[in-house]
Formats: sequence, structure tokens, C-alpha cells
Amino acid sequence: MGIFDSLFGKKKTDEKGSKKQPKEQFERYSGKGICDVCSGNIDEGEGFLVPKDVFYQSKKYREWLANGPLAPMIEIVGGVDAFISAAKAMDSTQYSAVCSKCIHLFKKN
Repeated sequence: MGIFDSLFGKKKTDEKGSKKQPKEQFERYSGKGICDVCSGNIDEGEGFLVPKDVFYQSKKYREWLANGPLAPMIEIVGGVDAFISAAKAMDSTQYSAVCSKCIHLFKKN
């Protein structure tokens, strides 16, 4: 009957009958810091670590750069692709710290 459950939307449960919660896609940032997207403060344990390749390849992040508050500066430096290339060249980290307000730019729906 498994196929009927998936077709008709039966919720998955664990052994105890509780609904399974999806695991967080990104590791929590345990310290305090500054969001690499909006430059807002990240309180202890409130941010996320987004792998560098995911950070720079995100379509939503690129759209935010092109249309967000940094758009005029992005255009001056030659557009989103030029900005991303320059940022990647200067970035020596493996992860970007992202606040809870900006993490939606990187999560898969």
C-alpha cells in the first residue's frame, strides 16, 4: 500500500508515530557575526553556514544582488557576474555566514 500512501499524501512518521521533520539543510553558525548577504548582525546560534559554492551559485542570491539595495554598486563594478567573480577571488573561507532573514535565498523548496 506504500504507493497509495504517497499518492494520497499520507504523512511520513517515525517509529513512535510522530511526524518526521525535515533536517535543516545548512549547519547552524554557532558564534556571533555579520550576515554575508545583508550585513546584519547574527546573534549566537541564530545564523547558518552556507557552503561557498552554494552561496555564489544561488539564483535567488544573484537576483537579490541585481535588484536589491546593492544593485547600483553592482552595476558600477560590471554587473552580478563581475561582482561574484571578484567576491569569489577574495573569499578564502569554505562557508558564508547567513542570517535567518536571508537564508531563504539559499534553501531549496
